Amino acid sequence: MKRTMLTLAALLPASLIVSYTLAETLPFPAALDAAAIRQERLDDLLENSLILGNGDINALLFATPEGLTLNLTKNDVWDARVDSSAEPPLLKVDIGARKWEGGAHGPGYRHPYPCPRICARLVLGDAQRPIWKTIRGEGRVNEWTNRDSVAVMAVEGKEGASNGFAYGPLDVSTDRYPTLRLKLSGTGNARFFVDVMTPDGSCFLSSRWIDSPRTTVERTFALPAGKQVGQIVLYTWTVDGKRAENRFHEVTLEGPRGELAVDLKQLSPPPTASVLDLRRAVAKVDQGGETLVRALAQRNVFLIQSPLPARLEPVSATYLPAVERGETDGVAWLRQQLPGDLDWPGMSFVVARAAEEDRQTVAIVTSLESQDPLAAAIDLARTTLAQPAAQLIAEHESVWGRFWSASGIDISDEFLRNTFYRSLYFLRCVSKPGVQAAGLYAGLINSTPAWHGDYHSNYNSWQAFWPAYVCNHIELAEPFERLVSEYLPRARWFARQTYDCSGAHFPISLFAYEPAPGKLRSNNQRTLNLLPYSYTIGQTGWMVQNLWLHYQYQPDRAYLERIAYPAVRDAAVFYADFMDKCPTNATGRVILGPSYSPEH
Repeated sequence: MKRTMLTLAALLPASLIVSYTLAETLPFPAALDAAAIRQERLDDLLENSLILGNGDINALLFATPEGLTLNLTKNDVWDARVDSSAEPPLLKVDIGARKWEGGAHGPGYRHPYPCPRICARLVLGDAQRPIWKTIRGEGRVNEWTNRDSVAVMAVEGKEGASNGFAYGPLDVSTDRYPTLRLKLSGTGNARFFVDVMTPDGSCFLSSRWIDSPRTTVERTFALPAGKQVGQIVLYTWTVDGKRAENRFHEVTLEGPRGELAVDLKQLSPPPTASVLDLRRAVAKVDQGGETLVRALAQRNVFLIQSPLPARLEPVSATYLPAVERGETDGVAWLRQQLPGDLDWPGMSFVVARAAEEDRQTVAIVTSLESQDPLAAAIDLARTTLAQPAAQLIAEHESVWGRFWSASGIDISDEFLRNTFYRSLYFLRCVSKPGVQAAGLYAGLINSTPAWHGDYHSNYNSWQAFWPAYVCNHIELAEPFERLVSEYLPRARWFARQTYDCSGAHFPISLFAYEPAPGKLRSNNQRTLNLLPYSYTIGQTGWMVQNLWLHYQYQPDRAYLERIAYPAVRDAAVFYADFMDKCPTNATGRVILGPSYSPEH
């Protein structure tokens, strides 16, 4: 360790973190600058994208065949509908008999909602053109080459290694092209696999691994009706680890009115170098000239400086109303209505883009914060664009400067040092006081996030906020603490309905905007049956401990009375009531159960 200063020794782990309560100077500016994220490529959304955010609006910046792309969203944008109409009665727990009675998985969880949503995409670059892009490279050799107009995919490495290349973006209907035809051959140790995906990334055809033919043959695949083709994905597998090749002569979508041949020569552009400057919260990308992207810390606007042409694109879904598009006094906008259910009114949001020369602003406003989100978003984008860029950037960097002044480390372990700064930066991008808490996914990956992008109570949701306490950024945990506190009426109801216990119990999945039970019109008081994970008794203690940590790190009697104590008390009452009903063994020890392991 190089050097350490400590001013809050009673509250923070010893010898690591410098914390400031009043000062606004950076503890270790060189260490913070060294933690900047530098990448040689941006062409993988999951592995190489850059995150930007101000705690409420956030974005992923990555490279696509058509140019630099920003997935844009806002924490409070949720398709928060819950359909419990066909849910069976809630499972009942007989604690004394240590068994569950009744209960079953209902169909409500199989809907694509509830979940957070991407608001829009901003594309910086030329018009879309389909292109082949690598999406998997498990071998030490992962090649796509062309030999006499034949695309040759090769992989070499360990036994069973595979690679994959995707062609897109496409937007064609299987009603017009109901057949996919491949003309191919391969080596004796090769297998091939084909996926066909929708524009939003859902797979609707998977071929399985097929032994590659030694001589050139044609293979056809029938596509289900009523689907939109967004990508065609080809994979190659080496059975023995030696070089395996698949030679694709033709890849064609066919129908009664013609065919659409895939261009086998259009490969992805070269990797794009980038720097994410954590200290100043700005992404710098060198592609067709320097592009600078900021999620302004002082307002819900993205500021983009780039010589590249730009366009705002909707992220639509078949189960939602169509996205409205328009332009008002030179400001382009998208408006999306998210439907409600029997007990939730729904919401809408607007994304507005204003531009001049090489500078543009993109604002996001929801109906939860404005009665006229369209007018508000247009005004916010336009007025921000009218301000001098230097002034906006200075205000933005001042906010981030105050943030970084609160704590810092400088240690000889570069990986740990960089992880400290990067993790704090990531959390600050998606959290700040007063906003909707971010769930498993911040609505940035696709329209169908895993586990509905919910708040998982078994550890996934609350553990993300642990760094806030130890790093002198307790304010970043406020959205999650508020989520737990506001859920208490529902947790009390759930404990009584399922366990017949007092206190509160938290099920596995929490969603945004869940109203308190009692007078709701929905079946099961708008509750989905999520078995068996909702019956892990440890989840309740885990959910409330963040509130207790807040009080330990920042003792405040008003906070204790209003937020922390009611939650911890109700958890303790539930556990005490639960244990009172449990059987005991010969030594008088309580035999806890029934319960369920959270990750098995």
